[in-house]
Amino acid sequence: MKINNVNAIVAAVSLLFIVTFISSCYYDNQEELHPSFGGCDSIGIITYTKNIAPIMQENCGSNNSGCHQNSTSSNFNIGLNSYADIIAIDTTQLMSTITQDGNYTMMPKGGSKLADCQIAIIQKWVNTGKQN
Repeated sequence: MKINNVNAIVAAVSLLFIVTFISSCYYDNQEELHPSFGGCDSIGIITYTKNIAPIMQENCGSNNSGCHQNSTSSNFNIGLNSYADIIAIDTTQLMSTITQDGNYTMMPKGGSKLADCQIAIIQKWVNTGKQN
């Protein structure tokens, strides 16, 4: 009888150990733990020169058929190729056009919406005072 009780206790402790061990293991998703991991660097100081100008040039300015190279290169007289041009734009209009929320003309015109990371970087730049 004592051997059966010992075997039952050993089996119960072993089962408890196995259940505890298995339930303590889980998979960490790097993107969930660190949202900036994977190329979207919206951490730190965001400036026009370092972060915003490359986005604007690639999607709106000199590298994109010159849609907004200067204030006379588009139908709306909106230049996006310099710091002075972009800070002159109403913040609400800027964010509305790039998030394509339907309140203003969606940009880039005829192109797909900016990547979520690019929008997040621009939004942080706006929220932190539009540093050059």
